[in-house]
Amino acid sequence: MVVTASNNDVVELSHNEVVEMVLWMSGINRPPTQVIATVIMWIVGSGWFFRKKDDEKSGLNPIEIVVFMRKRKGKYSLRLRSMARIKIHELRNKSKADLFAELKDLKAELALLRVAKVTGGAPNKLSKIKVVRTSIAQVLTVISQTQKSALREAYKNKKYLPLDLRPKKTRAIRRRLTKHQVSLKTEREKKKEKYFPLRKYAIKA
Repeated sequence: MVVTASNNDVVELSHNEVVEMVLWMSGINRPPTQVIATVIMWIVGSGWFFRKKDDEKSGLNPIEIVVFMRKRKGKYSLRLRSMARIKIHELRNKSKADLFAELKDLKAELALLRVAKVTGGAPNKLSKIKVVRTSIAQVLTVISQTQKSALREAYKNKKYLPLDLRPKKTRAIRRRLTKHQVSLKTEREKKKEKYFPLRKYAIKA
């Protein structure tokens, strides 16, 4: 079985293909490939979680590939995600559902790294906690910015804005009267200014 997928691609597999992949990744009946893999298998949510690490002897760059498999309607969806830093401009092009799926995968990976930290994992795993936490923050930032930009567009021509879209400034400035309210005058004041205007005097030399 050969599965070809790039970063964040989703591939559907049958039950037999999943069993074959589990056996291969567990080191049983491993086919002759260029990649020598070491596998740690966990249960995450409703499916399998694999971490597959390429050996340096394979001639390929050592990279960790996180594989999430979830069973839906008799088939398994397979998601490949590399542990490299996430690029913001790529996140902005994704849909809301893809962003939340990415966030869920990152949180699952962070949970596993924290378990490895408590159980005395390797130092290279512990150093990845910072990378994963940064990636989670980046995904959350993009989700928040996307939602706020959509809200700003929706309230573009409205009279009132939601509180989180208004400028923060200071508490005193927010409670200050507007320019229009400051310029308003009572009828009594208007009449007084009309009948007793400010007189200008000039001294003749």
